[in-house]
Amino acid sequence: MKPTIKELIAKASPGPWPMTPIRGGDKHILIGDHCSTWGTHVAEVYRDDTDTNEADANAQLISRCNPAVMSKVVEALEEISRESARCGGDIVSTKAARIATATLALLNGGTP
Repeated sequence: MKPTIKELIAKASPGPWPMTPIRGGDKHILIGDHCSTWGTHVAEVYRDDTDTNEADANAQLISRCNPAVMSKVVEALEEISRESARCGGDIVSTKAARIATATLALLNGGTP
């Protein structure tokens, strides 16, 4: 069974995860807290000679989706679902709840 997104967030290295270009910044980007004594190495992204924009976007996405940010996203989606139930299921809140539920399912490794 796949761990839930909350379980993954709880086990992951805490954010923020800054990006650090190394080797002249041309080919290699480290993601994590490399400024501390021991550092937290989260990921490495290698820039492909043919598409540096994609590699840069991948590194930025990983960096921004740290546990602190993802916790807030999950909390917001859960609050939307709770608020919809509390409001009695009007059309807007029902649609928002369906979107929130589907998004949480994706984050938990399933399908919407």
